[in-house]
Amino acid sequence: MNTTQRLRLQDLVSSLPGAKTLNADPAQISSITNDSRDVAAGCLFVAIKGAKLDAHRFIPQAVQNGAAAVVCEQPPSPLPECPVVRVPDSRAALSILADLFYGKPSSSLRVTGVTGTDGKTSTTEILRSILTEAGYLAGSIGTLGYWIDGRRTYRWRGGLTTPDPIALHESFRRMADTGISDVCIEVSSHSLIQSRVADVRFDAAVLTNITRDHLDTHGTRQNYARAKRRLFEQLKPGAVAALPEGGEFTDSFRAATAARTLTYGMKPSADVSGRIISMNMAGMKILIRTPADLYSVRTRLIGTYNCENILAAATVAFAYGITPQEVKEALRALSGVPGRLEKVEIPGEDALPAVSVDYAHTPAALEKVLTTLRPLVKGQLVCVTGCGGERDREKRPIMGAIAARHADITVFTADNSRSERTEDIIKDILDGVAPSRRSGYHVEPDRRAAIELALKLAKGPDSMVVICGKGCEKYLDLGDRKIPFDDRVVARQAMEKISTPRKQTA
Repeated sequence: MNTTQRLRLQDLVSSLPGAKTLNADPAQISSITNDSRDVAAGCLFVAIKGAKLDAHRFIPQAVQNGAAAVVCEQPPSPLPECPVVRVPDSRAALSILADLFYGKPSSSLRVTGVTGTDGKTSTTEILRSILTEAGYLAGSIGTLGYWIDGRRTYRWRGGLTTPDPIALHESFRRMADTGISDVCIEVSSHSLIQSRVADVRFDAAVLTNITRDHLDTHGTRQNYARAKRRLFEQLKPGAVAALPEGGEFTDSFRAATAARTLTYGMKPSADVSGRIISMNMAGMKILIRTPADLYSVRTRLIGTYNCENILAAATVAFAYGITPQEVKEALRALSGVPGRLEKVEIPGEDALPAVSVDYAHTPAALEKVLTTLRPLVKGQLVCVTGCGGERDREKRPIMGAIAARHADITVFTADNSRSERTEDIIKDILDGVAPSRRSGYHVEPDRRAAIELALKLAKGPDSMVVICGKGCEKYLDLGDRKIPFDDRVVARQAMEKISTPRKQTA
């Protein structure tokens, strides 16, 4: 679709429930935005009420910048000269409008949505790899940006797991026009309650798990689960829902969807089940059973949680008719997922401790990472971790307790403190550290210095440093400053700093 063409306003808004057009005019629309800074001549501006900012106050600015029309919940007084469309829900309207403006692109794609607290990115990337191996042109959208044309690109503002409806449907349009047939998308709970994916036509949906996260937004785990369940409620008959066998919310999700349900997991009762045959730091071998086949796969991923992510992706692959051989080849070729137990290495340097970077920023994810590594690390296991500011404060002592319990040494540090003081966040974390474990931790608010300290505390190549919380994020949000910062780059620099003097004295 050529999005430079002009569409009639009445053709777009006729699909909006409860819409009323004030001072009607045969306006022509050439673009759509919910950000007044992006408004230009011919643009349709949709005013959204956000948690911190109400864009209705920027309607005059949008009109001044050339808006051809405005969609809003509360029309301004006096009315501007351009058409104003009043709707009951601007967020829902934005989703419908974005889908229509880009020509309903998800209708021409096979879209798989992956939701859950942890494992969304890994499951999405594993499934995309399987689809690619099976001969499909597959893209992905999520925390890592989006994958299109065989490369990864970052496009949308704000670092959201799931982009806003305009960026989302524009991405679908580009993918469809490029010839992509399949898209795997991470679907966050925020995107579901904010109607960002309300007009995406999903062919399959996966639930990874529901653990503690985002309670600052949802209040309770039940509310959080209900938000996730919306994805499954919008599935049509003929779609597929992949749910964890024996999961706390699996039965309620199954009851809420019209889709065909398949369960997966490490319990033999699952429709697609698996078990780890062997595992070491180099990878693991898994036996997978589907209703039609029994086969083994080898992967460089490790851990029970990654086995579950693989089984989730294999369940969708089974539903899509992909063969076991294609699943095996995809997993064998997959080197890893960026920022998920991603190894940081210096070629030719074998005297340093092993170093990995992981996105684990919830209690469940941190515990899974540390309990996976603990039996595989012969020497000291050193963990660098923190908690984000302006987020669920109650999880901070829980994460402190987990880190202190499973790591030999923990260095507590900054992790996107935002407007809060890092020292205050660390104080909350330390409230969870048992007195008997208090000799095993260090406090270093500067994240770079914390990573350097962790490497010095880890003794020899049998030890391991795991840097948790940010994965492959490329910034550190400290409120008034957003500093370029990549744990992988900083860790490599710290390793080189230790390695160089030793080589010079050798």
